[in-house]
Amino acid sequence: MMTRKTSTVIFTLVAAFALVLAGCKKAADLTKVKAQALELVGKYGPQVSGLLGQVGELTGKANSLPD
Repeated sequence: MMTRKTSTVIFTLVAAFALVLAGCKKAADLTKVKAQALELVGKYGPQVSGLLGQVGELTGKANSLPD
């Protein structure tokens, strides 16, 4: 399950990227961009959360490899 912190980080990154691309011209554009960012978080958030959950396990395996 995705944590609140992970959701916030993902949303912030997606929103920042979208705002840079959109140019932040109008408040209406911001509403549209926010909706698109939330849609992306909803769509890809669980997948990102799952991958983040595997980082610890994979790091442990990588550290156990011989030099």
